This record gives sequence, structure tokens and C-alpha cells, in this order.
Amino acid sequence: MNPHNNALYTFSVFVFLLFIFQTSIVVANTIVYKPGDTVTVGEFVYNDDFTPTSDICTVSIFSPSGVALVNDVAMTVEVAGWQYYNFVAPVTNGMYASFITCGTLITGDLVKADKSFIVADPVVTDSSISTSVWGNGSRTLTAFGSLAADVWNDAFASVRRLTDGTLTNGGILATETYIDALETSVVAEVQANATLINSLNNISALDVWTYGARSLNSGTVALDTASIDAVWDTATSGFSTVGSVGELILTNLDAQVSSRGTSTLSAGDVWSNATRTLSTTGVDDITTDVWSNATRTLSDYGNDITAEDVWNVLSSALLAVGSIGEQLSQNVDAPISSLSPVGGWNVRMGNVERVQTGYTYRTKVFILDSSSAPAAPFSVPTVTLFDPDRNLVVTNIPMTLVTTGVYEYTYTVANNASQGLWEAVASTEVDSGNTIQTNDYFEVAGSPAQVLINSVSSTSISDINANVTITNEGLSGYEYQYEWCVVSEVGNECGDGDDEYYATAAKFINPGEDWNTILSAAVLTPGTFYFKLVVYFGTESSGSSRIFTVSNSSGGGGGGGGGGSTGNVVPITPSGQCDGADFNLDNTVNSIDFSILLYFWKAISPFSNPCVDINTDNKVDSVDFSIMLYQWNI
Repeated sequence: MNPHNNALYTFSVFVFLLFIFQTSIVVANTIVYKPGDTVTVGEFVYNDDFTPTSDICTVSIFSPSGVALVNDVAMTVEVAGWQYYNFVAPVTNGMYASFITCGTLITGDLVKADKSFIVADPVVTDSSISTSVWGNGSRTLTAFGSLAADVWNDAFASVRRLTDGTLTNGGILATETYIDALETSVVAEVQANATLINSLNNISALDVWTYGARSLNSGTVALDTASIDAVWDTATSGFSTVGSVGELILTNLDAQVSSRGTSTLSAGDVWSNATRTLSTTGVDDITTDVWSNATRTLSDYGNDITAEDVWNVLSSALLAVGSIGEQLSQNVDAPISSLSPVGGWNVRMGNVERVQTGYTYRTKVFILDSSSAPAAPFSVPTVTLFDPDRNLVVTNIPMTLVTTGVYEYTYTVANNASQGLWEAVASTEVDSGNTIQTNDYFEVAGSPAQVLINSVSSTSISDINANVTITNEGLSGYEYQYEWCVVSEVGNECGDGDDEYYATAAKFINPGEDWNTILSAAVLTPGTFYFKLVVYFGTESSGSSRIFTVSNSSGGGGGGGGGGSTGNVVPITPSGQCDGADFNLDNTVNSIDFSILLYFWKAISPFSNPCVDINTDNKVDSVDFSIMLYQWNI
């Protein structure tokens, strides 16, 4: 970690680490862990004065298939500069690419150290087992008491055999071969009798009734005279199973059958039945029966209704919801002439387009009677304010009388008020119970900003700096959100997905204050570009742009601890020829190529310089870095 940005020392550290990296990629020196072991990834990290650094390094670990298992996780810091991370070895065997990262490319003290390791299952052989057993100084055959003596002193000692499964009386032990043969025989038997076995569960009702020895009196109740009487003597209160014969009789047989004969049913019986239905009259259409009857009349039932009878029905009797009568009864409760517009009153409200935070919102209502003359309302108008999120800011605040028929309301917008579209609603009760509402939409904007790009310097494609000034021209302090980008066309806006470089940030600036800062950027290749800066305040924004050029001869600092000039960085097109880790094709692999690799580190494929993906796996990662180290200075 190099807080003094000493390029020469950083490069020395880098070369020292390079030597470590070159030795660490040799498989023979790579540590092998068993699945489940704790892998400790660690390193001693110091400042230039060899004191332990306070900066925390991160660790990344990838599976043999390239999946990130640990991604830039902070390491544990202990005394004496030791930083470490514990990781439980997975069950998957193979090489686990691992590296630690200390410092950053921006501060020029970036260091990455390879910490790859191997996970492998232990190898078990006859030799290893023999060594484990006979190499054990405490082995014994006597630890089981007289086990050995019992075996060798047994009455059948003269006929014991340890070489096969033969028994004393001529039999043999159930060997694996014998069991396998028996299993094959059983399976064959089952398969041969599959049809018979399946038919055991294929019993039909006919099979039951044709069986000669069947019996129905094997239950707990015999079907004799007593049990038959018991069935019919059961009380109906016990018939509760829905759908059963007993329940149907109980529900439907509620009177003597003879009393339901047609000879005793009169028309009165039918019409006095509350659940009667006219679903049939001998033909399918009852209406046809009625209207085809030559003696039909409507006067016999008191239905000689006139138009006058219809309009003379009291509104209190019109209760059917949704009917014409009910709607007239509920809604026509005053002369129609008095309802347009609320007795002839007319209320207008002022229109305000925009108010800046810290300033005053002012609106008026003008009240005119039916003759368009200013008139006093029944009560003082009130105002309710809503912010852009429809939160109530003030509720029913009385307005101030200016003159007859004119009222005014003022509201001071806070410096930190929500910016966007507000609404003011004025409620004016012109007559008792008759209120007219009017509204006004207005925009609340924050403190405007002046934006200047004073200069742009470009010492290399990765070292572009813009000197900018943002001025708060408002009356209150404001937290400005801003973005900057580098584009190749002047009409290209920041943040549309095709920028050469893009970043965002925020800054609080007091009213009238100038804030000057340096904004950095980088590009992939030399050329002419536009540096753009956009500052947002509410729904508004201010912006500035400046053209600049990055040439092949631009000098400046490198990255990743390499130091020195970037030289003539040669962009490689997809049709170009790659030469290992020599990304700029200057016939040597050095810190310039390392800077190019860092620029594309963890970038998304495809790459504008495809040579950085040395092993062509569509990733720029530790594998490509290891290959570069192997080819260093070649």
C-alpha cells in the first residue's frame, strides 16, 4: 500500500510480487486441501515505511468451472500487517483460482496476489492402509480378550477354513456369488408369474356372487324376523345421512299419501302454497297460453291503470334500487333551474405556473353571482395544498378578503420542500350547503445551478481530468445530483448506454457558493471526444460540454503499480492478430500490457481489445493474469 504514490517504489513492490506470483503458479508448490478443510488465504501487507497498513484488502475465489464463490470480500486484519480469510474447501475437486486485492488503480497502489489452491480427495491404497495399520505403534490382536484363542482353540479347529465358504458338514457359507444367483432366480420367478400376481387384485362383484361358499349372515346381525322388525322399527330421528333411503323418506313423506290425491286438491290449495310454481301449463310457453285465451282481461285484477295513476305514486313508495322511480326520488330533490351552475354562481381561481423553493406561492379566487357581479359567498373560502406525492401540506386554511368577491392566499415554500407538481384546491361555499371547488397546479423548483467545464487534460487514455465549477444560484442550500460522461459525438447524451465513460455523484452547495472540483474519466482508444457535465435541481437541469483530444503520443502514469508512460497503445480489432499477453504489440510483455489488462478486468464480453482474453473464455480474470505473469518480459 503506497500512500505516497511513489511510482518507483510501487514498481519495485510489483516486481517483488511478480516473483511471488511466478513461483505460486507452479503446481508443485500449490497447497492441496481435502474437501471440508479450512483454507486460510492470507498475506502480510505493509506501507512504504514497513508499518502495517490500515487499508483492508479483499479476496476473490473462483470454482474450477469459473463460478465466483467469494467476490471481493473484505479480509480480517490482525496485528503485524497480517490479513486473512478462512474458506471451507468444497467437495468439488480441482484448482480454485484465488487472489487478494489491495489498494486501487486510481490511487496507483493496486496490488493483486495469486493465492490459488487445489481441492482433492485423499488417495487410499493397499500400501497406505498397510502403513496406517502396521505403522501404528499401539496395534494389538489381544485387545479383544481371548478372541484369537477362541478362534484357534475352537472344537472345530481341525476343520476350520479361512480360504473359502466351505462348512464342516459339507455346506458352504452364503457367498456373494450364491446370493447374486438366488436374487436372479427370485426375480425370474416373479416375472414369470406377474400375470397371476396381478390377477389376485382383479376381483369383480360377479366373482363374489358366484362363489359357492359365500355367506351374508357372518356379520354381527342375523337376517331373521327380529332383525327385519328392528330395521322397520327404527325411529326417523336417526335418519341423518344425506341421500340415504331413510333420510329421503323422512324428508319427503311428511303426510299420508292418500291425502295428496288429485281429487282433494283445489285451486285454493295450489295458490295458497308459498312454493308453488307455474313452470308448465301443458305447453312450453305460459305467455302463449295467457294471450291466446279469448276471455282474458286485465280489469278483473284491479289493473285498469291510467297514466295519471303512474305519476301520482308517492315517492316514499319508490324503493326498488336502480328503478327509474327510485332514481327520481333520490336525485330530483330541488328545482333543476336552481342547479345550473349552483344558483348561477361563478368562481374562478388564479393560475401560477412555477414557484422556486424559498419563495412565496400566491393565488386568488374571484366570486361572481348570476349577474356576473362580484358577490360575497356564504362563508370564507378555504385552501388545501398537496405536494407531488399527494401528501396534505395544509388543510382548509381560510383565505384573506381583498375586496368584495375577491379572496387571496399565500404560502411560503420551504427550502427543502418536495420538488415537482403541487396542487392547490379552493373550496367556496356560495350558498348554504352549495360549495364550488376550483384548483391550480403549480411546479415547485429547487435552486438553479450554473455549470462550467473550465478545462480538460488528457495525459493518456486512462488519465483524463476535467476541472469543473458548479454554482448554486438559488436562495437556499441544495443537494445537487450530477453526472458526467465522455462521448464521441456532441449530440450524444450522458447515460444512454453508449458512452465512452459515465459516472454520477452528489454535492450539497450553499446558496451563492462556487464548488470547484476535478472529475476523472478514461477511454479505450485515442481520438477526439466531448466531456459533458449535467447538474439536476428538481425536474430541471443545467449542463456543459467541452471538446478534447487524446493522442497516441500522450504520456502519463500507468496503472496497477506499473508506473511510467503508456507509450503508443495500439488498439487491436477483432480481425487483428494477438500475441499472447503482448496487448499493444510492442514485442514485450510489461507494465503497459498490465495496465491494459486492468482496464478490462471483469469487463463484459465482447472486448474492444479481444487480446486481453488470453485463454478465450469470454472473461478477463486471474487466469489471464497468471498467463501474463508467465510471459512477463518475454
